Parts: sequence; structure tokens; C-alpha cells
Amino acid sequence: MTGKLKVLYFGTPQFAADLLKSVFDAFRIVGVVTRPDARKGRGMKMFPSEVALAAEELGISEIFKPKRLKNNPDFLSELPQFDCALVASYGLIIPATVLNTTEYFVNVHASLLPEYRGAAPIERAIMDGKTETGISLMKMEEGLDTGGYWVNMSCPITDRTTFVELSEQLRVIASQLLLEYLPRIVAGSMTLKHQGDDFTYARKISKEEQFIDWSQKAQKIVRLVNAIGGVAELVGGPILKIIAAEQVESGSSLEIGSFDKLSIRCGQGFVVPKLVQPVGKKPMSFKDFLNGYKGELKFKV
Repeated sequence: MTGKLKVLYFGTPQFAADLLKSVFDAFRIVGVVTRPDARKGRGMKMFPSEVALAAEELGISEIFKPKRLKNNPDFLSELPQFDCALVASYGLIIPATVLNTTEYFVNVHASLLPEYRGAAPIERAIMDGKTETGISLMKMEEGLDTGGYWVNMSCPITDRTTFVELSEQLRVIASQLLLEYLPRIVAGSMTLKHQGDDFTYARKISKEEQFIDWSQKAQKIVRLVNAIGGVAELVGGPILKIIAAEQVESGSSLEIGSFDKLSIRCGQGFVVPKLVQPVGKKPMSFKDFLNGYKGELKFKV
């Protein structure tokens, strides 16, 4: 094969957009497939996906936004010719009719397979207190992340690692793996490793999981905040999204959910929120929020 690989790119969120930008010069991106425009923000206006915006910025003319891929012959007929397809957090199930368009349908999965198959591998790794995760380049099948993988690479996680930080670390690793190994995968010189049956599943984050249970250990609460941002409600007051927090030690014996200055009593230990966002307002420091708050200083448990 001569010249750059012709790649059809599937992706939707910021992680996939950043990855697209990082590999754009190495491959010939002949088209981008992303989720349709969606309503966002307080005004519920229609906005394109982050990948669609990145594709426009890069000057990619072929941008596809199908509502579905299954039973959609028009979508298949419009696709340009490509050597391989690359998938990064696309968000829709890709049926066999699409998978069969190339032998090399490569998924960039944000875990060390067979650990954390599924929709939320980055969030789950942080929430579960894992000390490492990584990127796997896997062959897409109809099953949910069941295909074999060609290669993976790990990176560390600490109790201070946030979703944004880990996503960027994984984006860098994914870029490195693709630049080095994607041409070799398409050339047929990489061995596919089967996952086996000993796997774990990273299910989608539910709304209920976002609410902080102050009876839990401070360490677990901080991991939740780091992964997805925790939601908490003040007694008789507003609902806050806690965007950043840290664990501290304190000798106070307050009730769970009560305040010791800026610290919140947990089932074990204390949490200090650093950055919060009241409903309908912009993020602010927790200290600034408290300076303007006149209600009872206690979270609902």
C-alpha cells in the first residue's frame, strides 16, 4: 500500500474530537460519521457534536450524521472508499452491514480489555479506585466490545486523577498507538488477541449514581466527584454539582453531612468541595458560594 491510509472516522464527544485532530496529519480522513445535532444548554438550541465541529475546523468535507446505521442503505451508498474504519466513542450500535464494509474496523477503547467493556470505562476506572487503565485497539464485532484486540497500553490513575485529566492522557496514548500500529494492522502484520470470558463491564452512569451519599468514605466520594461530578442538596437549600473536591483529615465528630468550616463530614473522613455549580448558575469556588449563602450549613443525607 502506498500513500496515506484512507480512514473513515466514527466519533462524537470531545475525546474523539481531540483524537481526530491528533491523527489527522498522519492519515487521509476521507469522511467522518458522528451523531446528529442535539439540543444542549439552557436554551436547548441545536448544536453539532464535538467531532462534527472538529471535522469542519480541519476542512473535512464528508461529514455524515445518520440517525441510525441499521437498515440504512442510503448511508452505505454515500460512503467514500476507505482502507479502514476507526471508531472512538461513537455512541450508536454499528450493525453488521456497516462492519462488513471493511476487514479492518478498529475501535479505540478506553480500557485494558477485557476489563471494562461498555459505555463508561474512564468513569468506572476512577470511581472504582483502579491504579491503572489504558487504551486498547480492538476489532469491532456486533457484540458490545467483544472483539479481539491487537495492542494495548496502560497509564496510571491516582486518587487525584480527574476525568478530564485521564481522558487527555488516554487521548495521547491512543494517538501514539494509532500512529505506530494502525498501518501494521491494515497490512495484516499484527496478531489479534482474543479477550476470553473473564471480563468486567462498565455500564453507563445513571442519574441516581451522580448523587453523593455522605455516609460513604471520603475517598469514595472524591473519586465520584473526580469521575463525573457529584450532586448534593443542602437542607432547605439549592442542589449543587460538586465539580472538584479533596479528602482531608479532621478530628471533628459532627453528624454526617454537617460542615466543619469548609469540610463536610462523611461516613469516614471529610471532604472539602473546591469548585461547585448551583443549578442554573456558573461554576464558582465553594468558599464564594458559602459567602453568599444564608441557609443551614448541612447537606441532605
